[in-house]
Amino acid sequence: MTRWVLDCTPLVLLGRHADGDWSWPAGVLEVVREVEAEALRDWDGRKLLGLGQPASPWVAVRDIPATSPAALMLYHYLRAGASSATKNLGEDASIAFCAHEAPDAVFVALDNNATYTAVSELGRGRVATPFDVWHDLRERGLLDASVYGRLCDATLRQRQNLPGVPRRLMP
Repeated sequence: MTRWVLDCTPLVLLGRHADGDWSWPAGVLEVVREVEAEALRDWDGRKLLGLGQPASPWVAVRDIPATSPAALMLYHYLRAGASSATKNLGEDASIAFCAHEAPDAVFVALDNNATYTAVSELGRGRVATPFDVWHDLRERGLLDASVYGRLCDATLRQRQNLPGVPRRLMP
């Protein structure tokens, strides 16, 4: 089973289609605390994460220990030249988390800069698109075909330069 660490945009897209009746296994998806904070500023993110209550059991929120190699990477390398305290913080924290705290995890983003930085830092096979997550959740029986289609459509609307759902994921 793939360990998915989501950036804010894929998390919020999922939140827009979340169903309170889902009974997914605990921790099927992960986010870092910084992504959770960003998602909580968005209604759909709050819906998915339980309106500021502890995260849905199937969305595990992970912290980066303050003096860890991940924290050093985050604040002294990835964020060293940051012109804003919050812009892209969740993306950078997710990349640092995957690099040092979760070496088996795959970072999921929709943002071009985050994706390029993640591929550069984590390498091939450690970065994926939301389509990969939606496909995996469908294959595992956690999403039905209808929700899967809506998530794919929403992802395409978010990144209008994509030609469609990747052919490698088509049935």
